Amino acid sequence: PAGRSCTDTLLVRRWWIDLLGRPPTLGEWDAAVAAIGRGEHQRVVDSLLDSAEFPQRLADELVGWCEAASDGRQASERWRRALAGALAEDDHLSPLVRRMLLVAPPDDAASAPSDPLADFHLLAAEPRSRVELITQSWMGVRLACARCHDHPLDRWTQADYFGMAACWAGVSVREGQVRRLAAATTTDLRTGRDAVPALPILTLGTEVQHEPSAMIVHRIPQPLTAETADAAFVEWMLSA
Repeated sequence: PAGRSCTDTLLVRRWWIDLLGRPPTLGEWDAAVAAIGRGEHQRVVDSLLDSAEFPQRLADELVGWCEAASDGRQASERWRRALAGALAEDDHLSPLVRRMLLVAPPDDAASAPSDPLADFHLLAAEPRSRVELITQSWMGVRLACARCHDHPLDRWTQADYFGMAACWAGVSVREGQVRRLAAATTTDLRTGRDAVPALPILTLGTEVQHEPSAMIVHRIPQPLTAETADAAFVEWMLSA
């Protein structure tokens, strides 16, 4: 059954807190209630979405997701500012995620300094914690169980875990700087040997398990290499 109708004053308060993270001022409240009384609901919401405060609010939400998925690390102020700036320019998440996760190779001038959005990687110390951070932040998947054994409640195996972790071996975090390393590896704890970059064959999810589309298979280079694995991971993730 439908809930009770929301009063205009309560609706204004909810919009401001949800979209801007603060209650409205008295002047904002009076103006918005009057606009709603004239049936101008859309105009009020559009003004909030177009405000300079909304990208910062959205950035704070995204930072909260990522910090919650980290091992207790705090996001850098540079990353917070870059995230809010990027969201103010473009609200599409796919290009934002690519800029955040992909780090330029060391022979690229753009790698010094790295894109401020790549400071996302400062929330993880090494490839295994990094793949856990990425999958929880951007896929809503808690992969950590598969570090020690096949996930008991989901479809992720240890092979999936170490293959995906190896995709991020080339990202290095030292002294507050994010860099791309050539020929870097991470250890497969099952064997004590270098883990091999690999992606799960099936698409994401625990119920719908079918082969990925031909388009996605074509876009992801096979087999994966240290140079292509992170980009392949990102395209695989965004295709879900």
